[in-house]
Amino acid sequence: MTDGCCERFEGVESLQYATLTINTIVMHELLAGTAKGLTPQLSDAPTDAPEADRAFIQERIRRTLPKDARPIQEDSELSPVPNLVKAYLQDPDSDPIAISQAIVGRLQASQHAVSPGGIFVFADATLDVKPALLIAKLEHHEGVRASPTTLPSGKVTFGVELLRDLLFTTGSRVFKVALFERDGIKDDILNGMLVDRQMAGSSVAQFFLTTFLGCRLAERADFLTEKFYDGAQSYINTVLDAEKRGRYEVALLSELQSQQSELSVLDFATQHLDIEDRDDFTHSMQGSGVPARTFDKNVGLIKNKVTKVKINTESGITVLAPVETVDNGVLSIESDPDDIDTITVKDRITEFK
Repeated sequence: MTDGCCERFEGVESLQYATLTINTIVMHELLAGTAKGLTPQLSDAPTDAPEADRAFIQERIRRTLPKDARPIQEDSELSPVPNLVKAYLQDPDSDPIAISQAIVGRLQASQHAVSPGGIFVFADATLDVKPALLIAKLEHHEGVRASPTTLPSGKVTFGVELLRDLLFTTGSRVFKVALFERDGIKDDILNGMLVDRQMAGSSVAQFFLTTFLGCRLAERADFLTEKFYDGAQSYINTVLDAEKRGRYEVALLSELQSQQSELSVLDFATQHLDIEDRDDFTHSMQGSGVPARTFDKNVGLIKNKVTKVKINTESGITVLAPVETVDNGVLSIESDPDDIDTITVKDRITEFK
């Protein structure tokens, strides 16, 4: 069951991409990793994209980035691509054909033998009316071939219908997209966002991230997990009902101790919180700097905090218990109308210490 709070929270992050506008699009053929020695078909002219097609592609990217994008940063000397991207973004007279051909050549050389072929997209764009660049690898659906078109001038290009009708279908998960902004170049270091819709959850293909883009993830999973824990803990401590507070605490610890490899504010709210609390929770987590999108879980920084339930009372009494004892009813918490809470432990005493 879901409600409007999750949509509102997700919408907050999506606003940063609402002004993304795609201008010139250049597409090149990308051969499968097994096609050694073969030459891909490169365009030497931009794709003619009608406004309706351009708007469709923009909207598809706008909806994808907030949920799945991972921040990335240039890692020196891994690839020539960061310097090519910076040169393009910083020089308004850069040739998109020449630079896109150089970049797709690097991607072709970086692919594993098992990598499928597809279409490489190089799209000049703006974000908040400032220069930006989209780089994407889009895979063919089964039975679909990329057919280049020779223009009256003799130049070769690919039709935009490949993007709209064949590769960016609503259910397609076979694409990788990187977005770079000119304002994201800090101290000559390139920063951007990467979506890999082919990998599970929030993972990214390392060959695409490192060997091709020459970047690394700009965030650490253990830091984000700690932010998630601290933010959720701060919210739970504001819940007045003791029984509910205990239930939410157990849900948080269970989520962090589970075998799931990812965390999501929206999923946690939907699965564990009462409907009337979801809005406050998601806004609280937003204020704590926790992203709305799914991210990798790593409890390394909070391992000692999530193995036990700790209950403090006004009188200075502390109850420390394994999470599972609350889950299975050995320890329970009840509140009466006078706001007095009763902590009950149903177990055999083995030692006073």
